[in-house]
Amino acid sequence: MTLLIRTIAIALASSLSVANVGCGSGGTLPPTPTSPSSGNIFSAGTNANWNATLQSSGALNIGSTPGDAVTALAAAADGGVVAFGYSLGSFPGAPNPLQTAAAVIHKINTDGQLEWTRNVTSVTGDFGISGAVAPDGTVIIASARTESSTTTVCVVTAFTSLGARLWQTRLPLTGARALPVRLQVRGTSEVLILGTRSSGSGQDMFLTNLALQDGSQQASRTWGDATSFLSPTDFAVNANSGALSILGQSATPFPSGAQSGTHTFIVTVNAMGGQTWLNERLPGNALATALGILPSGEPVLGGAISSDTPPLFIAGLGTTMHVHSALWKLSASDGSATIMKEFTSGAGDQVSSLAVARNGSVFAVGSTFGAFNPQFAAAQNRYLLKLDSTLNAVSVRQFGSGEVIGKAVPFGPCAAAGDSVIFTATTIQVPLGSSTSSPSANTSWLISKWSE
Repeated sequence: MTLLIRTIAIALASSLSVANVGCGSGGTLPPTPTSPSSGNIFSAGTNANWNATLQSSGALNIGSTPGDAVTALAAAADGGVVAFGYSLGSFPGAPNPLQTAAAVIHKINTDGQLEWTRNVTSVTGDFGISGAVAPDGTVIIASARTESSTTTVCVVTAFTSLGARLWQTRLPLTGARALPVRLQVRGTSEVLILGTRSSGSGQDMFLTNLALQDGSQQASRTWGDATSFLSPTDFAVNANSGALSILGQSATPFPSGAQSGTHTFIVTVNAMGGQTWLNERLPGNALATALGILPSGEPVLGGAISSDTPPLFIAGLGTTMHVHSALWKLSASDGSATIMKEFTSGAGDQVSSLAVARNGSVFAVGSTFGAFNPQFAAAQNRYLLKLDSTLNAVSVRQFGSGEVIGKAVPFGPCAAAGDSVIFTATTIQVPLGSSTSSPSANTSWLISKWSE
């Protein structure tokens, strides 16, 4: 179980290390520090429109192993949001008497009220990894099911907008461990699942298409071989063309013959399933883990970049190596980097998730040991950043340790709704009893809505 949780954490990029990598096909771009206005664009002032705290009964955080975790968000057509993840406990409408890991779905309405909860359970455990909401309101979750101590399979389950189960599909993948990483809906008829699968001593990457109507498999393709070690982290669909972009990291040369060393890669696949280009490098010392696609079709990446020179608008932390939150905009035609922006500077800063609004605004959430505002000390804080389509910062909201939301672990997923609404999610761990050093703690999901 520990190995599975660690693998899932890697797949979700819950931790990020920065490695030295070479230049992308677009050449090295000079760092462009950008100082966003210190303030808050959101109409609720310093508070979210609402915060929904969701805690199961019977689930505890034991040591460093989380009992509950929110792993994905998707905006719903009614203005609400659907949260996906896993829990060792039970919820009303979603019992879990065995207290094995269960894939969990929470439907929250536009006012922040919980409408329904459903789970996907098995004797050995299901970890909900990703999910999406189709245009017709169908809710789909992808989970990693532990069939044995050495075998993990991908299970995809669909529910109606009211929480009634429609279908469940076990992906027919060979290999000891198959893990879903990201699930998306394309158009009105396709469900796409991106994941990893053990292959000999290596790890390859798969993309599977299912029919939205009944979950039947339509197509599947893989990248890599027995000597590859590919770790996809995110993918996004171009709503106009149907093409998709896949983001990941490789510890082996990818494609074959490429420069060795851990590096970020991005692959695009057109609507017919044909690969159009592959960029094996990002400019600078960079690793990216989050991806979105602008209405123009240009991919936007979020992650981290290391540098010896911190951005000028942030005080140095007394270290020789700084890690900045960074974003990149790529060419839609060949994947070359056209814009790079750096925002924060600390010992382990990163963009953890991206969401692109219909009007091209980019929302980024992440964590920083630096500060957008001098009032924040050099401790790990969360931030919510809004940028325009050229990655110029419009505004920022930083959450310090004195706020309730600041007591949570760094932000997890986010999701945009319309042009000006953003949903964020994180996990709160509250120690039991009066001692903050208690080894056992309740674990809750915190879902928040922000709007201009």
